[in-house]
Amino acid sequence: MQDPDREQVAIVIPAYNEEKTIYEVVQRARPYGRVIVVDDGSRDQTFREAVKAGAVCLKQPLNLGKGAALKTGVEFALEKYQPGFIVFLDADLQHPPEEIPKLLAYFQDPDVMLVHAYRAFNKNMPLDMRIGNIFFTTLSRILFGRYLPDVLSGFKAIRAEA
Repeated sequence: MQDPDREQVAIVIPAYNEEKTIYEVVQRARPYGRVIVVDDGSRDQTFREAVKAGAVCLKQPLNLGKGAALKTGVEFALEKYQPGFIVFLDADLQHPPEEIPKLLAYFQDPDVMLVHAYRAFNKNMPLDMRIGNIFFTTLSRILFGRYLPDVLSGFKAIRAEA
């Protein structure tokens, strides 16, 4: 399998009050797939900025949480585009959209169903985020017997069939 073309990739971006970064995230992600932003009840101009940047933007009437926004985006992507792959990308520029091809490259192996990226834990990450991530990473390892260095990462890719 060669790298998927952008028509085979749906990029789902959940967003809540991200007007300062969403335009740039969408612009940088667009070369790699069809961008779907799910505005999760933002009270700022997230929706307007996402549309202006060229994303398909869905609006939740109120803040239902990241999980609900991701579900809405995936359901839309599967129904509208029938993609081969779905990429999840946070709206706050924690993850460079230019890394999307690196995630998708793992799907060269037909047995790979999910690729989970992780962030570097350094002093730039707020202390509360580091502590929370350490807690959930440890809990995940205890419950599932697998070590994922950043279980809270918002940068993942999955085969649509999964």
